[in-house]
Amino acid sequence: MSSTLLITSRIKPPDESLPSTSRGASRPLPVTYSIPSDVCGICFDNFRDDKYFSLSCGHRFCDGCWSSHLEIQVSQRVTIAIECMAVECHVLVPEEFALNLLKKAYLREKYSQFAFYDYVKSHPQLKFCPGVNCSAIVRAKESLPRRVTCKYCKTSFCFKCGCDYHAPTDCLTIKKWLTKCADDSETANYISAHTKDCPKCHICIEKNGGCNHMQCYSCKFATLHYKTI
Repeated sequence: MSSTLLITSRIKPPDESLPSTSRGASRPLPVTYSIPSDVCGICFDNFRDDKYFSLSCGHRFCDGCWSSHLEIQVSQRVTIAIECMAVECHVLVPEEFALNLLKKAYLREKYSQFAFYDYVKSHPQLKFCPGVNCSAIVRAKESLPRRVTCKYCKTSFCFKCGCDYHAPTDCLTIKKWLTKCADDSETANYISAHTKDCPKCHICIEKNGGCNHMQCYSCKFATLHYKTI
């Protein structure tokens, strides 16, 4: 059971026969050529063993390539969804691993801030208060459409969708109504034509290039196939 949970959480690779987490462990990358065990899989340079780092999947890369990869991800506000650099490997980078390989102090600070924000956004019982200049976090036992009031800024909102409280209307209906009310604007027309709601948190996602592997910037839910409406 515990092994299944680790695999589902993308902490471990799905193949149980892969090597365990260790510096120096190796696994051939799923490409058409083989990479020697003493060569970085990205820059193909040789380094000392203490310069190689790998996740539980066993893919080895040098600290320089890891640092560059992490810096790019943090600059794009990606933290808890950072994956292994190997092709078709979706094992996630742990927070301690990332902080250890980020060289610059301000990037480590940004990573911690963004990771905290992502953890709250992905937690079903937590919500940021939508009040202006309010950074309070509201907690509820269940993610239901109920009125909550921030004790700091006194803002009232629906806990489930974050909009103004809208009882007895459900969250989906009020979202459709608000979109319809804005149909006369070009922004609303563009959203209707070029975006798709995230299947998990229902926020709008826009595809403006790249492959069909999309990731919601809000809840980090990943979907492999994206089709514009």
